[in-house]
Amino acid sequence: MAKKNIYLMLILVVIFISTIIDVKIETGVYKHYQSGFFIVPAILIMFLVFAWCIEHAKHFEIELPRGAAFLSALVPYVGVPIYFFRGFGFKNGLFKTIKSIGFLILNLVVGIFAMWVADDPISHTSNTISQHAIVSDDFDNENYKSAFAGLQDLAILDNASAQSRVAWMYYNGQGVEQDYKQALYWYTRAAGQNYPQAQLGLGDMYFTGKGIDVDIEKAKYWFRKAEENGVAEAQEILDILENIEKTND
Repeated sequence: MAKKNIYLMLILVVIFISTIIDVKIETGVYKHYQSGFFIVPAILIMFLVFAWCIEHAKHFEIELPRGAAFLSALVPYVGVPIYFFRGFGFKNGLFKTIKSIGFLILNLVVGIFAMWVADDPISHTSNTISQHAIVSDDFDNENYKSAFAGLQDLAILDNASAQSRVAWMYYNGQGVEQDYKQALYWYTRAAGQNYPQAQLGLGDMYFTGKGIDVDIEKAKYWFRKAEENGVAEAQEILDILENIEKTND
């Protein structure tokens, strides 16, 4: 393989690996921290483009136009076509520029593939478990403000436990301003995933009418769901409701 092509392969490898690492950072536990990671692959790619330009000129036995390698490295989308036109003339330069578009498309494909690999279900689950452990510690230690942002991120990713806790925080105004509508929204999402504590919370909202019209039948429905999933408190509430109904009869 010609040396110039080795540099092109290395560029693809850098794009692939750096994209995976970047996605892992952005979707993982440390997503709220500015890592500045993108600077490293950017510099490396600039160096590889610079080296490619020099080797490309050597391969075709032409004199490298002054500043062409530097410009190609600094602004590849502009510098590389300029190098082609200056080094090979208009006709051949145009032909090589068109060919280079294929390499740009390949870069895009590699980047998309790397994003897909980085966001695979196994790794995604691992990240979710790790992040949930951290924010759960904050929640359990009543550091609600610290826990809220992380729990909300996990809730958006359909983590039922996080959704239920976010709902509880909105309902009680812990770590966030009290908002019954948001509490209802997150309890409903978590309860729909058969999460017992969310079913209990949703039943309580329908029973008390906080943020929603009182609906005893819906309250009983969700209390039963919670009771079926082993929540003893739900059974106690259902017994109370049953006694109240008998008394009214």
